[in-house]
Amino acid sequence: GEEREDDEDDVEDQIGRFLDYAEDIPTALKDLTGLSMEVAQNMSMGGYLHGGKVRNLSQTVQGKLRKTRSSRRELSQSPEQVEALPDFSDSESDYQEDEWDDAQAEAMGLTPAANRRAEKRRHSNKLKRLQAGKSKGYGMPEQAVEMLGSGNMMYVAGNYQEAEKMFMDCIRQAPSFPDAYSSLSRLYEETGDAMKSMNFLMAAAFFTKKDAEIWKDCARKSRENLAHRQAVFCYNQVIRREKDVPQWRRERGLTMVNLGLTHYKKALVDLREYNKVAPDDSEVVECMARVYDEMSNIDEAIQIMDSFIKGHPEQAGLTSFNILAELLMKKDNPDWHQIVELINKARREYLHGSQLPIELESKEAVAFINMDKKELSDEIASRFLENPMHTVEAYEDVFKLFAESYRASGMHEAALVFYERLACYPWSVASHWKSYVEVCNLVNQSSDSLVEEISAWKKILEHASKHHPNYVDAVVELADLLTQHGDTSEAMQFLDILQDEEVRPYAVENWTVDEMTYLKRAKVFIACQKDQLYVQYFLNPVIKSLRLILLHAEISKTRKGRKSHGDEALPSAGDDLVVWETSDEKRRKRGTDVDAFAIDHAISLQMADVPVFENLVRDRKNFDTILHLVKILLEMDAVADAFMVCDLTVTVLARKHPNKERRDLMKIQLAECCCRMRDWSNALKHIKGPADTPAGSVSPQVWNIFTKIAIGVGGVRQTSKYITSMRKKYPHSLPIALMNGHAKLQANEYGAALGEYLDAHRINPDEPLVKLCISNLFTNFACDSKHCRDLALVHAFAWMQEYGRATGNAAEAAYNAGRIAQQFSMQHLALPLYRESLHHLDAQRVEEEMAELMDAGTRGKGGRGGRGGKDGKDG
Repeated sequence: GEEREDDEDDVEDQIGRFLDYAEDIPTALKDLTGLSMEVAQNMSMGGYLHGGKVRNLSQTVQGKLRKTRSSRRELSQSPEQVEALPDFSDSESDYQEDEWDDAQAEAMGLTPAANRRAEKRRHSNKLKRLQAGKSKGYGMPEQAVEMLGSGNMMYVAGNYQEAEKMFMDCIRQAPSFPDAYSSLSRLYEETGDAMKSMNFLMAAAFFTKKDAEIWKDCARKSRENLAHRQAVFCYNQVIRREKDVPQWRRERGLTMVNLGLTHYKKALVDLREYNKVAPDDSEVVECMARVYDEMSNIDEAIQIMDSFIKGHPEQAGLTSFNILAELLMKKDNPDWHQIVELINKARREYLHGSQLPIELESKEAVAFINMDKKELSDEIASRFLENPMHTVEAYEDVFKLFAESYRASGMHEAALVFYERLACYPWSVASHWKSYVEVCNLVNQSSDSLVEEISAWKKILEHASKHHPNYVDAVVELADLLTQHGDTSEAMQFLDILQDEEVRPYAVENWTVDEMTYLKRAKVFIACQKDQLYVQYFLNPVIKSLRLILLHAEISKTRKGRKSHGDEALPSAGDDLVVWETSDEKRRKRGTDVDAFAIDHAISLQMADVPVFENLVRDRKNFDTILHLVKILLEMDAVADAFMVCDLTVTVLARKHPNKERRDLMKIQLAECCCRMRDWSNALKHIKGPADTPAGSVSPQVWNIFTKIAIGVGGVRQTSKYITSMRKKYPHSLPIALMNGHAKLQANEYGAALGEYLDAHRINPDEPLVKLCISNLFTNFACDSKHCRDLALVHAFAWMQEYGRATGNAAEAAYNAGRIAQQFSMQHLALPLYRESLHHLDAQRVEEEMAELMDAGTRGKGGRGGRGGKDGKDG
């Protein structure tokens, strides 16, 4: 198309060529020079308008003349006729530079309205390509050419840094000039940076699309760098330019196999096409057999390999025999005699009776095991084990084949030898550990299975590397077994290994456990009371998992059509997004404006290589481990970390996995964290939700925290309105009745307070705290009242005795009663009560306290539950 456009620029040459086909020269000249309205409307235009000027009129005339001629024949012209022709090269005729507007041109039929914009766009793109130097090298800036030459000279001289700088400057001057990219690719290949070399060569290929050779180099480099999808794209470009070369279909098919199961069918199309052309290519046939095997089409794979071995024995090698033997073993009912015959055939034709490679020999041993020829299989197995070159690192698949075959045949002792070698390898797979433990139990069925498992895991840990990604799992598994066996102290000793500086960083970095392993680790750490270790291993992964759950939830909401705000700044690697660290309503609303691109950016920067436990809060057992983590953090005074875990969990339970019951449980812990930080307003806000539920209204934990908040904000009277409303809503709640009684008592409303306490006593007559509160109320009333003091004191002593019976702690009741009597200067009653407490308490401690109280006299403050005066009201 570009060549045609370049040729159409020469109007004179085209008109001369058109006239050679004309039958009547005068008529043709009349059409060319006159260009009447009637003729123009009947033309079939192939040109276009640009800037109001008619272009490519010669093409229009060509179409008109072809319609008028009846047959093509040569025209004999006389010299006079040729001289009579006008000179088109210097002519200023109207048809060459006639000025038109778009509407008039459309009305005359010179150009369709629908195509005018497309024609303008093509012309504009052509000009841009010419300016960028893309088309035939025209428009290349001279400065860029000089930079490229200087860079090549520096590259030849070995000055790679300066050459790289020159090539990059050349690219800045002419971004679409392919030679600079190619030179940079060669430079990076020379310096050993294969990825950069591949990327710059791909850029050069895109700017020279017609060059198949550069696409071949791109495909080769992509395969070397394991960029298989990019390599397939490059082979597609090569095939478009060299359709008749089957070699590239072969390369594309072999590359496409590496893309996985979803591309197997496309790969087989290319491999079959090439196999028709070159049926003796062993690599293609073997690849096709493996593809059919992975697609669970064993019969087709066997048929392909069998036909290849029989039809092309010279091209088939031991690898082909090995693949066919492996395929025959995978059948539902393998013919072991056929497998042995196949291996013997390979021995006769290729090895002439010498020893087989271990891959084929191991398959022969497996066939002997299933044919009950134990002597022959044991001979091959012992020969394999005795060879010092046969290590697990080099022949892991052969060890596994022997072990699984012996185990499947019931020869557990023989299988144990191979499983032990596999399990004791420092970098063994975790599945080999489990298989080794299971086989140990099968071999020693008479003994205690738990003891055998403990012994097996100890042996595994003895040989395993401490940097093994599953080393922590092995330690936890052993500690769990020891805990079940009752050896908690030994389990704690093994768990102490995880605190080793050599193990801890690597173990925390390789946090790749699933949810079941997570639960097992948590259970073992809790059972062994390893709170510090529990926090060390679970705090950061739990926080990261909760954040990722929130990020995924935010992305799903954003992609459902929520408007994004492009003005928001993207988070950097060290930033923490406020939306995922607080449940405050205003900040949460502000945080939901983060768009999907910002969220993806945050994931790539902050949350790489971290697993997401989707059931971390959805599953009850996992949720209990988070609760336990928060409680441990609070015991360790790590309030900030506890607050973060609680806050993230509450947000997840509100957005991703709504569950009000668990959210309320976590809000209770969140309120406790706020109390520790003396943030009373937020603590009150968090505790109101759990308190305003049927379960929360009777929960002592909730109202204990509420009591702390009430004291922090200045007393129960500060929250009296809220308590009064809750009392009406939950009339049968014991904690709310007590709190309302406290509020009335602080307001010196003794009658109302007594009514609340008695109502609480009716709700739960066996609750000792209610009896203590009533005794305290009468003691305070006796301090303020002059007329009913004696009666109030009698009630105070009576309820204190009830309190002692309810708690079963007579010493405490007698001591408190003695303090009441001493408060009102009734020493004759106080001393017998203190002596009574001596029968139950340590004599020396009580005597010291009695001496101190006697010295203080009536100035002593009220005892437990029985304080006088204003101090008693504030108690």
